[in-house]
Amino acid sequence: MKRVVLVGQPNCGKSALFNAIAGYKANSTNFPGTTVSILTSEIVHKGERFELVDLPGSYSLAPFDKAEEVNTLYAIKENYDLIVNVIDASILSRSLELTIEILDIGKPVILVLNMMDEAKKKGIDIDIKKLSERLKIPVVQTIAIYGEGVDKMLDKTIELLNNPVIPPPVYLSETIEVIVKNLEKYTENRFLLMKTIEWDKIEEHIKIDKKFVSEFKRINDEIKRLYNKDVKELIFSERHHLSMKIAEEVTTISHDIKKTFEDKADSVFYHPFWGYLIFVASFMLMFYLVFKIGGALEGVFTYPFEYLSRQMETVKLTKMIKPVIQGTLAGTMGAIGVIIPFMIPLVFFISLFEEAGYLARSAFLFDSFMHKIGLHGKSIPPLLLGFGCNVPAISATRIIESERDRILTALLIPFIPCSARTIIISALVYSFLGAGWAFFVYFISILVTVIVSLVVSRLIKIPAPGLIMEIPRFKFPSLKIAMQKTWLQLKPFLFYATPILILGSIFVEYFNMYGADTMINTVLRPITYILGLPAKTGFTLIFGFLRKELALLMLGQAMGVKITEITTALTSSQILSFSIFSTLYVPCLATILILKKEFNSKIAGISIVLNTSVALVVTIVIINLLKLLGVF
Repeated sequence: MKRVVLVGQPNCGKSALFNAIAGYKANSTNFPGTTVSILTSEIVHKGERFELVDLPGSYSLAPFDKAEEVNTLYAIKENYDLIVNVIDASILSRSLELTIEILDIGKPVILVLNMMDEAKKKGIDIDIKKLSERLKIPVVQTIAIYGEGVDKMLDKTIELLNNPVIPPPVYLSETIEVIVKNLEKYTENRFLLMKTIEWDKIEEHIKIDKKFVSEFKRINDEIKRLYNKDVKELIFSERHHLSMKIAEEVTTISHDIKKTFEDKADSVFYHPFWGYLIFVASFMLMFYLVFKIGGALEGVFTYPFEYLSRQMETVKLTKMIKPVIQGTLAGTMGAIGVIIPFMIPLVFFISLFEEAGYLARSAFLFDSFMHKIGLHGKSIPPLLLGFGCNVPAISATRIIESERDRILTALLIPFIPCSARTIIISALVYSFLGAGWAFFVYFISILVTVIVSLVVSRLIKIPAPGLIMEIPRFKFPSLKIAMQKTWLQLKPFLFYATPILILGSIFVEYFNMYGADTMINTVLRPITYILGLPAKTGFTLIFGFLRKELALLMLGQAMGVKITEITTALTSSQILSFSIFSTLYVPCLATILILKKEFNSKIAGISIVLNTSVALVVTIVIINLLKLLGVF
C-alpha cells in the first residue's frame, strides 16, 4: 500500500487535517525505538487506497528534541511515497523554512496552506499560483478545522501517487552549494548530506564516512575564518532569509487590519490579575462539571449492573464458578458504571482546553510563578495534561529542552490527580463527603506538587532557563475534534484496562475465598494502621499500583460491600484518608514504565520512593490535624 506522510510545524493544524480525513479510524503506534507516538489510518478516496501517517509537529528536520527526531529518522529510514507539508498560512515566511528542508528529500511533495481564514483576518493574501511555480510543487488551500479544501488536497494526493513528480531542491547561496558539491560524493543524497551537517546526533543512527568527516572539518574551519560562523549556522541563516524572500514574493498585505477577537481575548488571558482568576475559575468549573455530569451518568450506568447483580444472587452457583461471575460483574460495573462516567467529561473538557489553545497560554501566564518554584512555563502543559493521564503527560515533557527541568517535571507529574485518581476523588469524596472536600483533595495535591518542586529544585542547583515557546492561535474549539480525542483516550481503557479490572476483581474473589488477602493485609498493616484505615484496605493498595481505578474497585470488595454503599464500612475520615493517600502514593505501573523508558530505572525508582513517602507523611498530617480541629 502506498504511504502518504503529513509533516508540519506545531500548531499548523496538521492534526486537524488528519482528523478531517481519518476521523475515528486512526491507530496510534510508537515509532520504532522510541516512546513517541505516530498516528496512522487507511484512507480510501475515489476508489484509491493509501496509508496516511501523521508525524509529530516539528519546526525543523535538524531536530532539537526527541519528538522532532522522529520526523528526521522517518525521512531517512522509512518507506513512503508522498509528503504532504501542512503549514500555517498566516505565518508563511517562518513555515517555509521547513518546506525548503523537505524539498531536499527527493520525494513528491504537496504544500497545504492551512488556516487560510486566519491569514485573511490578518490581511494576508497569498498568490497560490506564483508560490507553486516558485517551489515547483502543487499548492492547496485548506481550513482543516471546517473541512474546507480537504477534497482538493486528496484529489491532488491521488494524482501524485499515480503520477509522481519529484520536485527539485530550493538551492541556497553559491557558497553553500559549492560546499554541497564538494561533499555530496560521500553521502547518498542531498537531504542526508544536509542533515549530517546540521544534526550533531546523526552519527548515532547512520554510518558517516571518515573522509566526509575530515573534509567537512577542513571546509567548516575555512567558513568560520571567512564568515565568523560555521556551516550549520550559515545554512540555518540562509534558509531563514530565503523563506522570508519567497514569502515576500508571493504575499501582499492589507494594512487595514482590525484588532481580532484573539487579540482582545489574549489581553485578558495574559492579564496579571484576571488571567490567574480566569485560570483558577476555569479549572474549578471544569472539575465541578466533571463531578456533576459524572455523578449523573454513574447512576444511569450502574443501574443495569446492580439489577443484574440482584438477579444473580438468586442463582445457585458452584464454589469455583461463583467468584468468576461475581468478579466479572463487579469489575464490569466498576469500569463501565463508576469509572467511565467521570472519565468521559474529564477527558472531553481537557481536550476542549487543548484545542482552544488555552493550555499553551497558561504556560506563559504561569512562567514567572514557575520560576519561583524552580521550573519554567513550559512545564505547565505536561502538568495540566497529567490531569487526563500521567503517561502522555510524561511523554509531553519532550517539549522541555533542559534535561534538568524535564526530569523535575516528570517527577512532579505523578502527584497530579489523573483521570483515574479523579475517579477515586469523584466516586468517594464527592459522592459521600461533598464537593467541598473533593476540591480540598485537589488543592492538597497541587500544594504538595508546589512544595515538592521547591524542595527538589533546591537540590538540583541549576537555574531554570527562559521560556521560548510558540503560542497557537486562540480559537473556539471544535467539538468534533474534542470528541475524537475523547474517544481515542477511552478506547484503550475500554479494550485494555477494562479486562484488567475484571481479572483483578476475579482474583480478589478467589483471594478472599482462600484467605490470601489476609496475609497481604497483615504485611501492610503498619501502613494501614498509621493511615487510620481498616486492615482489609491494605490489599486494595497493591491493586492500585497496577491501575489506580483498581484500588477503588477492590475497596468495596475488600470491605464486603458495594462501592456505592461504602459509608456502611468506612467513616468519613477513613474515606478522606484513603482518597488522599491513593491520589499521592506510588504511580501506576504504566507511569513507572514510561518513566523508565523516557529516562531510566533510577528516575522511576526515585518516583516510587518520593510519591509513597510524601503520600504517607501528607495523609497522616492532614487527617490528624483535622481530628485535632474537631472536623472528624
